[in-house]
Amino acid sequence: MATDASVAPFLGTGTALGGYRIQGLIAVGGMATVYRALDERLGRVVALKVLRGGDSDARERFLREVRVVAGLQHANIVMLYGAGEEGDTTWAAMELLPHSLSHELHQKGRFSAADTCAAGRDACLGLEAAAKRGIVHRDVKPSNLLRDQSGSVKVADFGLAKDLSLDLHLTTPGVILGTPLYSSPEQALGKAVGVQSDLYSLGATLYHLVAGHPPFQSSNALDTLVRHAVEAPPPLPTDVPAALARLILGLLAKEPRQRPSTYAAVIASLDGCLDPVSEEPQPAPAEPSAYERGDGMSASLLGAARAAVEMGRSERARTLLEPIVQKRSPGWVSAAFLLASSLEGSKRLADAGLLLEQVAADATHTDDRALALWTLGRLAEQESTAALARAVGIYERIAEVSSTRFPRALLEARIERLTKRQRQDRSSAGDRDPHSS
Repeated sequence: MATDASVAPFLGTGTALGGYRIQGLIAVGGMATVYRALDERLGRVVALKVLRGGDSDARERFLREVRVVAGLQHANIVMLYGAGEEGDTTWAAMELLPHSLSHELHQKGRFSAADTCAAGRDACLGLEAAAKRGIVHRDVKPSNLLRDQSGSVKVADFGLAKDLSLDLHLTTPGVILGTPLYSSPEQALGKAVGVQSDLYSLGATLYHLVAGHPPFQSSNALDTLVRHAVEAPPPLPTDVPAALARLILGLLAKEPRQRPSTYAAVIASLDGCLDPVSEEPQPAPAEPSAYERGDGMSASLLGAARAAVEMGRSERARTLLEPIVQKRSPGWVSAAFLLASSLEGSKRLADAGLLLEQVAADATHTDDRALALWTLGRLAEQESTAALARAVGIYERIAEVSSTRFPRALLEARIERLTKRQRQDRSSAGDRDPHSS
């Protein structure tokens, strides 16, 4: 709990604010606190969001969310009942809903395909309504998708929303906003974002719902952001219908232009995902990134190998991929990445590393070489503490490649973190050595 004098204390039960009486605490966010409160005029219970602290930028963002939500009246967007200021306290009263999809994930681990499609459809309808008003949410995630009493899903928390029709200048260029677990590659790289970014975050959310975990996760937020920017998402569980898997992986395309172009297109795909015909295993579309190049035969083999990976047939995938890599056939770099991923999944890190070294040495394109080095560094981190120095050296090689996919600031931050870990490990080892002075 913050102790800064500029931060308002939590409001106790029974406190009156703007015609609402606090009944209890619901949640504490980075900028505001949410209370359960009673509207004393209408007798209904609401979620009362109260800004903590008097920072002018925070207050402007809070009021911007109020303005955004006030202009969005839709069945799949959390309703705003009222807002105001009382002394130094700024508040907004909103529809109180039982729980979020994040809560449901904690309760049951993962969603069925049918429940994922239904939740995704509702979220699309709400986000589409916002997009039609020129609003990009910028923080789509399970905890911002709330379930009402009827079972419908509503989009909440437009605190980071950007009105594309206005130039608000409320954020600094290059500043990353959103939640790392669901951030689009363009968000991860600090670039301008649009509707396509929300579509990516929706894809990451659907991935989490149906798989039980986000596509990329790490104990370090920076690592997670970089993985969104450069790595292909892991295959979804084999029991996920093929059509749904293709849609989710399409939403997670690195390039915005290669994702579905509209919410209507996503809704149409979700509506068809549970068609029995669509559940037949089919090759997933090639990951639309820089290294996906090759002739028709290689593309067919790569598609078949991906389908084999999705169905858990890793040995079949390797049988398809190894000849492409060995013969340096068109598309061999794509095959090497996919084969390395399969080997990593089987804990054959040394074999995966040998493949990636080939790509780092022989690939034509800098993005391919940089991605191979990045993956080598990540594998080295998994090996042992002793391998951290090698990982640092590998990340330094990425900077020499000068790939635009890996901004120098991100690499330097990762190297600094590993170097700090090395110092801490050496210090701990010295403390354990009885002969150390």
